[in-house]
Amino acid sequence: MYPNFEYDKIHRMIFTECMGYQDTFQTIETCLRNSLGDDFRSLFIAIIDPEAENFYFLLQSHALPFHYFKDKYPLSDNLISYAIDNLTGALLIPDPVAYCAEKKLQPPDYAESLALVPLVIHKKTKGVTGCFFHSLGASEENPFLRFLDTLGKNLSLILEKLHQYEIMTQSLVEMQAISEIGVRMYQAKKLDVVLREIIDNVIEKLGFDRVLIALIDDKTHKLVGRITRGYEDVLHLVDYPVSTSHDVLAEVARSGKTIIIEDIRNDRRIPEEIRKRSDIWQCAYVPLMSSEGRIWGALSADHKVNRGQITLHRLQVLEEFARHAGIAIANARLYEHVEHISQVDGLTGVYNRQYFDGVMQREIPRVKRYNHPLSLLMIDICDFKDFNDKYGHVVGDEILRKVARLLMENVRETDIVARYGGDEFVVLMPDTSETQAKMVQERIERAVFLHNSRETESHKQFRLSPGLKSASSHNVDSILVEADRAMYKGKASHIKESLLHALISSDAQEVERWDKFIANILRILGEKEPHFNSHSRRVMNYAVKICQILGLDPHFLETMSLAALIHDIGKISISAEILRSTSHLTNREYEIVKTHPAMGVDLLKGTDHLKEVREIIYCHHERWDGRAEGVFPGYPQGLSGDQIPLGSRILKVADSYDAMTSLRPYSTPMPPNEAIAEVLSEQGKSFDPQIVRVFVPYLRTITSSLSASFPLVQDHFTI
Repeated sequence: MYPNFEYDKIHRMIFTECMGYQDTFQTIETCLRNSLGDDFRSLFIAIIDPEAENFYFLLQSHALPFHYFKDKYPLSDNLISYAIDNLTGALLIPDPVAYCAEKKLQPPDYAESLALVPLVIHKKTKGVTGCFFHSLGASEENPFLRFLDTLGKNLSLILEKLHQYEIMTQSLVEMQAISEIGVRMYQAKKLDVVLREIIDNVIEKLGFDRVLIALIDDKTHKLVGRITRGYEDVLHLVDYPVSTSHDVLAEVARSGKTIIIEDIRNDRRIPEEIRKRSDIWQCAYVPLMSSEGRIWGALSADHKVNRGQITLHRLQVLEEFARHAGIAIANARLYEHVEHISQVDGLTGVYNRQYFDGVMQREIPRVKRYNHPLSLLMIDICDFKDFNDKYGHVVGDEILRKVARLLMENVRETDIVARYGGDEFVVLMPDTSETQAKMVQERIERAVFLHNSRETESHKQFRLSPGLKSASSHNVDSILVEADRAMYKGKASHIKESLLHALISSDAQEVERWDKFIANILRILGEKEPHFNSHSRRVMNYAVKICQILGLDPHFLETMSLAALIHDIGKISISAEILRSTSHLTNREYEIVKTHPAMGVDLLKGTDHLKEVREIIYCHHERWDGRAEGVFPGYPQGLSGDQIPLGSRILKVADSYDAMTSLRPYSTPMPPNEAIAEVLSEQGKSFDPQIVRVFVPYLRTITSSLSASFPLVQDHFTI
């Protein structure tokens, strides 16, 4: 017996209780299952999409819940498509496989008996209902088939209502999703975070498979690919001039209008790398705009499978989403602009001290945790205060900007350049060893040299004093202090070197530039002793030669030269009468003369760059044998042997030899051979034997030309 179908009950349920596709499908499926019992297998309903009539929605018993965008398929050569195009009434198919073969359709993936009923509205088939069952297919006159046909007619009457309900429901879901997405995006601060939110939600909430976002670069006015999911291999190719490019993204960014492309493979506005793909169908391109109408860029979205997803409704949803996204991008850019202003030095354009301190607070724990190397280069503009005083702050500001640009152009992309304060800059180099950091430092120093060689005007030139420190997990806490110390050490070395050159060249202005205090003392001392400078130069020449014969390093030679040039600076406290006395000094006068080394050291106490020079000057009248009494005693401390600094021992010999061979008010100069003999006689007494052994052979080689090389002058120096 055939089951008793409750036509009236089902009719009422369809018209009064069913709202959407899935709700209606489940109601019909329940009725059939209750009526047929075990004879019922499964149900499907295919409904033409009113917005894309080449596609149909498909609801199936085994594929619930229904997804509005994904459960949609194109009309093709399968049985469902054939039924929609050709079925005029109910049809019973006992053997679907044989039927499809007869009609030259795609083989079905099912073999059970199947009953099909068209869904007709205004004489047009808008879908089909299919039911699989076991045994009720013996006759087309059975009550089941008549029931299914009646069911199809009733369903046809409400198809339009069902579709409108689906659109309304989907719209509510989408609007809620857009609202939630908008709130999250507006809360995001960083532009990269906002862009990731946009990409993720276009795919996960709006149902697209691939998305790409390109933004307009404010500086180059190019449209540049920023982020994607699905087009990672071509993102770097998106780099077009907005005003002239024929690319579809640039066209959208230029016009502010949405574009839909149906024929992807033949549209020349799309890059060839994308047109070659076989897994791309419709593509939507929408502008990203602020609420004021400013265009930030464009977004593309597409699908891998052709299901006619980009309907008018979906396009409207995507455009609404893009409107929210554009506002979120505007907010993120505004936030980043404000953040950038707070992090950047207004004058130079590099990062400021506050930003640098924040980076250091993050980097130091990271170095400790992972033991990555960290290098820091501290840089000081030499003599910047004097430069400002001489040329004015406008010129000084331009130098600061030039230094900042030079640093930015010669560091790596991962390095951080900041203005630390005043005329000091820092270059922080994460994950950088000392060897790598030195390469960066050398590149900067070469750039400074090239800059200065191109600039002929002194007020456009500058010199930098760098201090480099590299650290790892065990000493990273002190990296800033050590880099600062290295910088000031380098700065002191630079000042000392520059002062030495100025003294050698007798350039009073340059001496004053590098050390005004010493310049004033030397000027006063020169007035007391007209031949002070010539004596100091000869002493320097002797001392440097001794250093060279001993093989001492260039740094020591530099220190030795400077000490020789100013070794008698303490004599400024001694009266001109004593210095120019034509008779031998009294004991009291001699005691006064003996104070000049200590006085010289006192005068130089405030000059950190002359610390080593002070030590040499202080001890240059000590004797090797340590004798501190009698004729020509050692002073001021009575040191002996290696207790006396090497520089002081060298200066002692050079100074004494020149004093012996110079004309004094109370004695005539010794001939060179006699002076050499005197030096030899004091070997191991006044002088270090090692220094005498290297100095005397040199003196003997120059004895014949000594007068020509160092002409005797009427100096007024005393021992």
